[in-house]
Amino acid sequence: MAENSAATAIPVTQVAYGSGAVRAAARLSSGVVAASYPTVPPYKRNWCPPISTTRRLERRLNNPNSSNWPSANASAIWNYKNKLGYLTYLQFMLDFGKDMKPDGSNVFTPLSTSSPNCVQHSEGTAGGTFNFPASAQPEHAARRSLIAALATIKERNDPIPNVNYRDHVTLITFDNLSGGDAAVIQPLTSNYNNVMQSSSQLQAVNDDGYSTATEAGMITAFQTIKPVSKGGTGRERTSKVVVLLTDGVPNLYRTPQSTIDNYRTNNPSGEFYNNYAYWYDAPLMQTAQMKGEKWDVYPVGLGVAADYAFLDKMARIGGTADAAGQAPRGTGDPAAYEAVLTDIFREIILKPRTQLVQ
Repeated sequence: MAENSAATAIPVTQVAYGSGAVRAAARLSSGVVAASYPTVPPYKRNWCPPISTTRRLERRLNNPNSSNWPSANASAIWNYKNKLGYLTYLQFMLDFGKDMKPDGSNVFTPLSTSSPNCVQHSEGTAGGTFNFPASAQPEHAARRSLIAALATIKERNDPIPNVNYRDHVTLITFDNLSGGDAAVIQPLTSNYNNVMQSSSQLQAVNDDGYSTATEAGMITAFQTIKPVSKGGTGRERTSKVVVLLTDGVPNLYRTPQSTIDNYRTNNPSGEFYNNYAYWYDAPLMQTAQMKGEKWDVYPVGLGVAADYAFLDKMARIGGTADAAGQAPRGTGDPAAYEAVLTDIFREIILKPRTQLVQ
């Protein structure tokens, strides 16, 4: 309510409670503002957001993820219905990710770098000081760890005066929902600072639908770094290394099923699933083809939902598994995400037999 002393001002305020509204009319009478209020605040506020929307926290927007958490009980999410606060708002923004707009809206959530309301903050890293969007996990640990890895590459290459002889790197994402395709965020370059800058702005897509196009990312990587003589943009007679960082299960693939079937028939391996799970076998096929070109493929899991059974198969096919036949292990502890990932990346980069070039 607004208090006015001028006789010409007659404030009228409408206070809304859920589906109903209580009007508090203020009238100037003998210099006193009179107001009418309900004696008991409304307790029945309908559904928030409305039950008609398809974007709800409980049992919608992939909450909970039954593939990664088959034993998850939806009642844990259901208990948050009609509750508004920090946790539910954060969950709402994470569900919508960098690319999805709420129902009936034409704007992104403030978490997305596509939103004019996305707030950047400055942080010191192993590669210098960069601006970052909100620090949601595990994506923020991935951003900082990638920058640390690139700083290691830069340190190793600084003594080489001729930039043409330095390692070249590219940054590719495979969570683009446009056709389930991948995107080259940074073409092959020896300007490591540019790649660090691109890494600082990486964000996860929404959590509503298929978004892990692992095979598409590998195909794009292959097409990007293979030598020019084979139609790519990479250099001749150089070592090729692919580091696949993923936090989940592949659920999109590009290659036709008949092509995958023929490859498995002609190149039998106990690592293939062979059970019509083409979203798994497609990236395994790409790994085998990269290995046939004498490339090294390092699958690295991130977060508590990483599918290590799949990543181990990829590491064994790619020839990078450890003595136990396993891929590098991340962690499910958010406090240790960055440190563990950074150590994994440094170990890959500093292996004497590899050189991160085009």
